[in-house]
Amino acid sequence: MGLSLFVSSVGAMMVVFCATMFIVFQHGMLWVPVLITTMAVFACFVYCERLLRAIVDVSHPATASGSPFKEEK
Repeated sequence: MGLSLFVSSVGAMMVVFCATMFIVFQHGMLWVPVLITTMAVFACFVYCERLLRAIVDVSHPATASGSPFKEEK
């Protein structure tokens, strides 16, 4: 529950930040918010990819490939 709330709050902060950039730089310098939004979206994709890998690593049981503590016969 805590991890999903954290991920949703990071996403909401990125959306609000990008919207604020478009409001602040709406006159004459439109390339600035477009550039920053592009970088933020790229960072979000990298973050989500790494978070997914971490969740898979944590949820994957350690015994899936064989436990190193197995008794030999």
